[in-house]
Amino acid sequence: PWYNKGYILREAKKLQPWIINWISKNFIIHKKKFKCADKIFIDRSESKFNHCQFINNDQIIDFLKDRGFSIFRTGKLSVAKQIYLFYNAKIIIGAHGAAFANLVFCKPGTKIIEVMPNKHPNEVSKTISKEKKLNYNLIKTKNLKNKDNGDIYLPINVLKKYL
Repeated sequence: PWYNKGYILREAKKLQPWIINWISKNFIIHKKKFKCADKIFIDRSESKFNHCQFINNDQIIDFLKDRGFSIFRTGKLSVAKQIYLFYNAKIIIGAHGAAFANLVFCKPGTKIIEVMPNKHPNEVSKTISKEKKLNYNLIKTKNLKNKDNGDIYLPINVLKKYL
């Protein structure tokens, strides 16, 4: 109901608040509590695609683990656990990807740090964050020439500024 015409990623910023709130209201009741931290990094390395992948993923993981973050590959979790993971989180960091649709389950004030290549036009996470009153931060990275191992390089000193 939010898509009219044109490039779908540009249209996505028109996602209607009622859709976000309906999904949250109707699915949050299915959350399944499990042991997880409230500072999480969404690791997309399980994806078979190179887009929105960190080429320095291991370095980022090591840095964040030292700061009390837990690392999750959402594709390894049930939907019920994904809902709880985002509901329970106080800070979420990750490259743009499908897992960020779960932002609809976050509590107001949750800090979001989304990373994506400079030319990527998707604003779905920003739209959801605004409606859910999340503390949304976007890091746009330089476009890389060689994208065989991913298309995002996130310098640790840049990440530090957002923590």
